[in-house]
Amino acid sequence: MRWRFSYIGRRVLAVIAFFRSSHGFSLVSVLVLIGLLSGIALALSLKTKSVLNISLYQRDILQAQLFADAGINRTIVAIGVKDDPFQLDLPLLVTTTRQMVLQGATVTIKIEPESGKLDINYAPLDHLGSALAVMGIDTIISLSILDKISRARTRRYLFQDVMEIVDSRERLGLLSILLPRYLTAVRNAASFDPRAADRLILETIPGLAPNELEALYRFKAGANPESLNEVLGRQSERFAHSQPIYRIITEAILPSGIISRREAIVMVKSDSAGADVISWKTNLALIDSFTN
Repeated sequence: MRWRFSYIGRRVLAVIAFFRSSHGFSLVSVLVLIGLLSGIALALSLKTKSVLNISLYQRDILQAQLFADAGINRTIVAIGVKDDPFQLDLPLLVTTTRQMVLQGATVTIKIEPESGKLDINYAPLDHLGSALAVMGIDTIISLSILDKISRARTRRYLFQDVMEIVDSRERLGLLSILLPRYLTAVRNAASFDPRAADRLILETIPGLAPNELEALYRFKAGANPESLNEVLGRQSERFAHSQPIYRIITEAILPSGIISRREAIVMVKSDSAGADVISWKTNLALIDSFTN
């Protein structure tokens, strides 16, 4: 009887141990499953947050670009309109800056007259060379630019953009600011308007006597055109009142810090009402051109 009881007791204890071990295994399995589900939920949450941030960033980029484009459109609408708040009295002979606010974004607009710049398609090479040297551009790069312009003229190829004259690796940084500031490719004229020309352009005219340069400065400052008589005798082919073409550069800054720069070149219509767009593109300048 005692032996039988011991046998039964051992069997009962074995069954109890089995059930205890089964419950422990189930608990571990449940904990592992909960951990896996938590990890999946965390990964999905992080992915959702990342996708949301990317979407918001893309939205801000598009919004900044649209605001920059709106600055160009606003400028075109203001051209030739009397009593417009922008007060764009034509012809513009100096760089003019305007600013507006759209839904908290600040849009800065800079309008540059192209009439005072040297046209790389037609300007004399000696004048272009002198201007490049005074800009401080490396001699090797300057010679490469002049060679490219000379070969293009031999082939009767007309550049559509100033930055075509430099290699692709040189199209960002300082050159993207200097070249469009003094040179153009849209006027299709060898002459330029001295009233709108930068001092650098006037000072680099080959063969210009000091008294002729002073006469140009007086004319630029608003003196009577007769003051140019002594200059026009020898340099008449260099000066002309060219087409009213302007470069409009806009910079939109959103409250989030996103920045978009856009640029358009427009030619004022003959009746001075509105303008025709010659080109419209993104401005990729790394240096802030609005401080120059």
